[in-house]
Amino acid sequence: MNTTLKKSTKIVVSGNIGSGKTSLCLFLRPKIQNCVYIEEKFQSLEKLPLYYQENQKNSSRGDKYNRFALDLQLEFLDQRYNNEKRCDMITDKVLLLDRCFHEDYFIFAKTQM
Repeated sequence: MNTTLKKSTKIVVSGNIGSGKTSLCLFLRPKIQNCVYIEEKFQSLEKLPLYYQENQKNSSRGDKYNRFALDLQLEFLDQRYNNEKRCDMITDKVLLLDRCFHEDYFIFAKTQM
């Protein structure tokens, strides 16, 4: 008996907040055979409403700094870490994610710093 488990294939959709990553994943999920969708649960993030409020307040002053950006990013990183741990336990599937660790530098850090 062969007990070797195959690693899963991972598909990651990347982009800025509100760019349609989740919508695309929800569209693709039923079209990909043997697919497990690992959704980013942005609704559960405490700092997200504060981040958006600060952006709105600052945009009227032309200020790009957001004092909640780091805290929000740490919440996102914690969630992505847990999603990656979950992915590591799934084998022989196609994993569909709407964010991953690898994009944080290119999507978040470059646009916020």
